[in-house]
Amino acid sequence: MHENEKIILLKKIMLLKRDLRNREVAHRKAMASLFIIFIAAVLLFVGAVIFLNHKYNETKAMLNQKEEQIEFLERTPTVDIGVLDKIEKLRYVVDAGISTDLILYADEQCREWNLHPQFLWAVVELESKFDPNADNLAGSSARGLGQILKGTGKYLWEDILGNPKGSYYHDMAYDPYVNIQLMCCHLGSSFNRGCLLNEAIKAYSGGTPGYMEKLMNIAASHGYDLSDVTCRYPQEG
Repeated sequence: MHENEKIILLKKIMLLKRDLRNREVAHRKAMASLFIIFIAAVLLFVGAVIFLNHKYNETKAMLNQKEEQIEFLERTPTVDIGVLDKIEKLRYVVDAGISTDLILYADEQCREWNLHPQFLWAVVELESKFDPNADNLAGSSARGLGQILKGTGKYLWEDILGNPKGSYYHDMAYDPYVNIQLMCCHLGSSFNRGCLLNEAIKAYSGGTPGYMEKLMNIAASHGYDLSDVTCRYPQEG
């Protein structure tokens, strides 16, 4: 083969190799772009699924909530529509496992003793975190939702509420209805003696340091500004 023909052939081979490399680079870039688009599409799909699932669960929770309210109204057909508002304002209490029946009983006791229900439930949250079977970790006799002490429970039940002497036994404090009644009696009696909020709380907590601040923080976390005025049962109308 002539020398010039060899040179031309080598040049053609080099050009073909360079063209092949360029095609390989372009192919890799194209595949990388397709992979990125694929990943983006997958992420978009997953995001859409998560969003729709969240919306589904949100809607399902709302429906369950409404069904619960309807079931309650069916059980108590004479209840007025304001009950739904009371329950809705205390949704966090329901979510903590407290029954709507107990919430309405607590509302009745709060009305009787002129206490704001959110004030009462803030004390419950601080004392027991809504656990009706709570015992005092320090080993005292405090029990139940409001951590009622044995001597205090007996005094409130028999001397203030007027039940027969010797009728109180401390396991009664595990009954959430009894505990709520004793809590309202304790706090309400303090106010009836002319105590201010901080004095009533001091009497209830035994002067526990920082108790008032913790209580106000809990109330504020639920949109309730606790004060000497707002701790009383809300006026209707």
